[in-house]
Amino acid sequence: MARIYFGIPLRARGASSNWTMVQENLLRTVRSLLSQESEDVRILIAGHDRPGKLKTYLEDGRVHFIDVSKETPVPDSVEGFNADKAVKKNWLGYAVREMEPEPLYYMHMDADDLLHRRLARYIAQGDNRQGYLIQRGWMVDVANRQVAGMDERTAPFYAHCGSCALIHFTPDELPRSPTHFRSNFSKFRNHNKYVETAQAQGKTLTAFSQHVGAYLVNHGENNRNYRGMIDRKVRYVQRHAVKDPAEVAKLARNFHDLGKLLTSRTETDERP
Repeated sequence: MARIYFGIPLRARGASSNWTMVQENLLRTVRSLLSQESEDVRILIAGHDRPGKLKTYLEDGRVHFIDVSKETPVPDSVEGFNADKAVKKNWLGYAVREMEPEPLYYMHMDADDLLHRRLARYIAQGDNRQGYLIQRGWMVDVANRQVAGMDERTAPFYAHCGSCALIHFTPDELPRSPTHFRSNFSKFRNHNKYVETAQAQGKTLTAFSQHVGAYLVNHGENNRNYRGMIDRKVRYVQRHAVKDPAEVAKLARNFHDLGKLLTSRTETDERP
């Protein structure tokens, strides 16, 4: 099967209200990716600041860090955040082209979301050489420790979370340089339009039948916090929250560390 690359554009320390929290969210995301039942997973991070909490993973090569601090300024506005993310995404695509000579699957991954442990296995079983879409998943209100389902009947996962699609690319579809924004890779800018963008390139994205994504909100460092839109997400979770503790525990076991997030502050979760 083609290798799977996960690229994470990391918020700059100077653009964060709580850098420690940013790193903790990132560490949780990386652990989720490393928990995939596959040896064909590669993780890249593009950022201004090397995350100290990932020191072990960076030193042993399980995670690759791309320093863009000399290439793009630290953003100081909502518009700047969006532009910064786009630049980092393109750097990641260029880095993948330099690393991988064969066709591959690539996923833009936000630095605070989680994926089902068996997602890589699902891709290996299908390996459609076009791409996959997360239509069903979970929205997790971290502060209130609640989770709600997302699907085609309520709110499609991909319409709200950027960590939602794995696209198949050949090396010549990736950016030839960090500033080459006309590649097929670079056209995947808006996750709401991933399906249409893929179709324009002759690719049909297959929707996973399972709930394989977890979109974390209301943890203090969401990009949407900076846009003043987090309350809408909190209300959604409240309306559609899974109430049965046994059901919550069951779904949480599929996502590394999710059980700990959903456990009350007076309890502990011993699952690894």
